[in-house]
Amino acid sequence: MKRLITVLMFGMLFALSLPLLADAASKQETQESKILINFLESMKNGDIDGVIKYVNDERFESTKRLKEEYKLLLFKDKLVEYEIIENKENNYFIVNLSVFRK
Repeated sequence: MKRLITVLMFGMLFALSLPLLADAASKQETQESKILINFLESMKNGDIDGVIKYVNDERFESTKRLKEEYKLLLFKDKLVEYEIIENKENNYFIVNLSVFRK
């Protein structure tokens, strides 16, 4: 009888903790989505500082040089719109971009 009560208590504890685990995973997905959206919106609006905030591009020796190159890139290829496709099973995002080349 004690074993049955112990098993039931652990089962109830596990069942009650599932929403907490799901909520933590949901918050992580939401945070990742927000970062991606902020990056894409910065690109769309031509906000260089907003773009480099999310970039770890080690090709350039300084932030000043990085800004110059990204400014040229954003001027040459203007992001017009985007569509984010989430693949929750494999934990990654696919983004369809529409770009206007000047």
